[in-house]
Amino acid sequence: MDIHKLLNYGFDNYEKIAIAHKDQFIENIKISNGTNSMVAGILNKDLYASIPKGKGNNMEKKIYIHDTIEAPVKKGQTLGKVEYYLDGQLLGEADIVSTLNVEEIPPLNFVQKIIKKWYLLVIGILIFGRISSFRRQRLRKKRRNSLYRT
Repeated sequence: MDIHKLLNYGFDNYEKIAIAHKDQFIENIKISNGTNSMVAGILNKDLYASIPKGKGNNMEKKIYIHDTIEAPVKKGQTLGKVEYYLDGQLLGEADIVSTLNVEEIPPLNFVQKIIKKWYLLVIGILIFGRISSFRRQRLRKKRRNSLYRT
């Protein structure tokens, strides 16, 4: 009889709810040095818990994302985790995973670096041109002076 009372108490006062679902979107996550600057973070599993009836709205969600996430990132790679609490008690946690592959940005070759910093190239050409014209003027002046001295 005690078992029946215990079971009836459990069924009458508690309910099993889905806290979170697999592939549920959590947050867009910034990726450093990747071909995509952000990737969608989703849950890797379903979470269920038995809680007192009527307390489902009091749940608290805490999201923890790794400090720096750098490319390359593989689909399904763990990027952080989510924890669900009810009245300060941990109900469950799940990993936040990447929805897609993010490749690393390839390093620039020498020509691309120069084109990217084109203004430095223009300034360098102007400085070189000014220095060479100044040297030519000095040479002409020396020649003129040497012609008149003889």
